[in-house]
Amino acid sequence: MASFKFIQDNQVRFYELMAISEHKGSLILRLKHFGRDLIGWEEKDQSMDFKLVRFTKTSAYFEGYTYNLVNQNEMHVYVVIDNDGEKQETKFVFKRRSQ
Repeated sequence: MASFKFIQDNQVRFYELMAISEHKGSLILRLKHFGRDLIGWEEKDQSMDFKLVRFTKTSAYFEGYTYNLVNQNEMHVYVVIDNDGEKQETKFVFKRRSQ
C-alpha cells in the first residue's frame, strides 16, 4: 500500500491511495483519488483498477502504469493519463531521501 501527494505551486492538488493485491491468480493495482479537501473523486465503493500485464526483476507493468526500479535509491513510474480521449504518458521520478 502507498500514498501519493501531488503538489504544484506549493499547494496540494490531490492525493492518491493505492494498493497492490492478489486478484484471480494475478495482481491488481487499485487507486483512489482525493481532492485537497479529501473529497473522493471516485464513488465510495469504486476504485480505478489496473491488471498486471508483466513482471520482471526490476519492473511491474500494469495496464496504464509501469513501476521501474532504477537502483536502490530511485524508482520511475510511468502513468498513461487520458484527457478527453487524448492519452499521454507521464513520468514520475521517486528518489529515496537520505536520513
